[in-house]
Amino acid sequence: MNPTFMWVQAICLALACTVLTLTPGHLEALVLALLLAAHWLVMNATYAAALGGRRRSAGEDGGPDRQRQDRRVRRQVVMAVSIGLATGVAGPRLQHLWLWHDRTLLTVCFGALGALGWTIYASSLIDWYYVRPRIDGIVRKPPCLSSGDEAWGDVMRLWYLHRAIAEFLAIVAVITAFSSFVGALIAGKGSLPTVAAVALPTGAAGALVLLTQTALSTLRHRALNRPWVWIGDELRDGNGWRAYVLHLTMSGVLVSVWDSRRRRWGREREITHDRLDVVPRQDVMAASSVASKSVLPIGPIQGEVAPAAR
Repeated sequence: MNPTFMWVQAICLALACTVLTLTPGHLEALVLALLLAAHWLVMNATYAAALGGRRRSAGEDGGPDRQRQDRRVRRQVVMAVSIGLATGVAGPRLQHLWLWHDRTLLTVCFGALGALGWTIYASSLIDWYYVRPRIDGIVRKPPCLSSGDEAWGDVMRLWYLHRAIAEFLAIVAVITAFSSFVGALIAGKGSLPTVAAVALPTGAAGALVLLTQTALSTLRHRALNRPWVWIGDELRDGNGWRAYVLHLTMSGVLVSVWDSRRRRWGREREITHDRLDVVPRQDVMAASSVASKSVLPIGPIQGEVAPAAR
């Protein structure tokens, strides 16, 4: 996660709060702003505690310039919170500008979209203040110098956990928005009997399929249980090929692949969960050294990894 992309997320959230001001759901903008402020305070305090009194790095020794980047993220949060508070408070005074007064389902639709924006940005803040300082080597040794350390199992588990929860909530928000919008189109002014008969069952069926196959699967198998593959691990096949785990994706891990002659093979690639689930970390946890715990056997790597989705 980088601050530039987070700017896009923060602006979308601010726009959602602005639109809510023009509907009877203006109070949700106020609630989202307060929740975002509280979430940022907790994450920033967690990061400061992990630093242990050390100042935030300014790019020394070629490392990330967290002082400058943290200022950018702080400005994003201040912007989104300020707009949310202002729009939430101003909403009742702008009733003459409301786009509608009695279309309940449309209000629910836009409220769900606002919740969607909040969920995505809040998940990015967890990445920024918890995950990134660890994999960048700011609050502890980076994976390249501490691979096999069991702390990376906890980092991976929380990484999976917050992304799975965010995906779960995002799917719920999208389905709620879609169901409410369809119900509003069918019912005119959004009568609840029509919604109950048409829109909500459709949304519930879609939610059941999507959640079973994606977020809940990730939450159950990889977030609640410690993942077998961690950041910094080295995956080896029987042909001398190696893959170094660099990053997490919801469908697997991003790796750097090296051939038997120690030459890097193409760009970063993704190894999916169906291949990672058979990696026998439980068989190497009794290894005598931390370094040997980070070397895991896997099936053939050459030609078996798909280009990573960007």
